[in-house]
Amino acid sequence: MFNFKTFIATLALCLTLTATVKADVLVQTIAADGMSVTGVSFDVNPALGRAWINIGLNDSYASGEDSGQSEVRAKVAGLSYDAATGAIIFQEAGVAPVVCAVVKKNSFIGIKWSSIKSKGICGVTRISSSVKVTDDGYETKETKYMNIYFGKLVEGRKGE
Repeated sequence: MFNFKTFIATLALCLTLTATVKADVLVQTIAADGMSVTGVSFDVNPALGRAWINIGLNDSYASGEDSGQSEVRAKVAGLSYDAATGAIIFQEAGVAPVVCAVVKKNSFIGIKWSSIKSKGICGVTRISSSVKVTDDGYETKETKYMNIYFGKLVEGRKGE
């Protein structure tokens, strides 16, 4: 039997969920042949109020003295640093800001440094692949790319 009140409540819930779920942000496209993401960390420029992510990469084709480990800085639209609170904040349009990490100032015997502690609620949300075909006038070449997306992680999922 059709219950109009249940229908309206379900419809309102669906509309609320749809309105609050935002797409993640493409932050980096990397030639993907043999590459994999090993981790993500935050970094800041306190003087400019800027924050970004560092994407750790591993090249499985690296050999010898080359460890295959590298890191790429990626600017994230909506990611900023509030020097007054020490918070790294991710702000999407129409959604409440999320504190992704906190910068803590440390000192010991006159030596000062900062450390960044991730809250585990923002990070790489997905990685997709794409292929780009280039033509140099003599032949075509396919290059595989890894598209890395950043955003708020699904509730209950921890990580960076």
